[in-house]
Amino acid sequence: MRLAIILSMLHLITFGIIAQENKKNDHPIDIAYKKCLDNPNNQTTIGMVDCAIKARGAWEVEVEKYYKLLLTKVSEETKPLLRKSQETWKEYKKSEFDFSNEMYLSMGGTIWQIVAADNKTEFVKQRALLLKSHYENLTEKDE
Repeated sequence: MRLAIILSMLHLITFGIIAQENKKNDHPIDIAYKKCLDNPNNQTTIGMVDCAIKARGAWEVEVEKYYKLLLTKVSEETKPLLRKSQETWKEYKKSEFDFSNEMYLSMGGTIWQIVAADNKTEFVKQRALLLKSHYENLTEKDE
């Protein structure tokens, strides 16, 4: 019973802010993630972690998409910096995920598996949104 209450609270915290915003501004990946979590079949630790993994995979696709688009927009002088930034981010992501796994999974209790998975998803999402913002700024400048 306590786990169900904690999971419900996590769900409210994670998506409470999103629900307050205009639905027109919700990213399709966030909408799909929420739908996945709302599915009664995913009201388990495994289900919630799987939803986070799927969302993270979709954000990874966005990271690669906007990274490649940025490479087509930045100057030749800037391309090595962008490549270095992406490479460094990937190294940082690996370190952050290793740390997160060790910390949360050693805390005991299945709730921490969900928290760790959600944090990783959010981490990748932030990179995708940053690259998208860079791309949109360059695109607007060219118009």
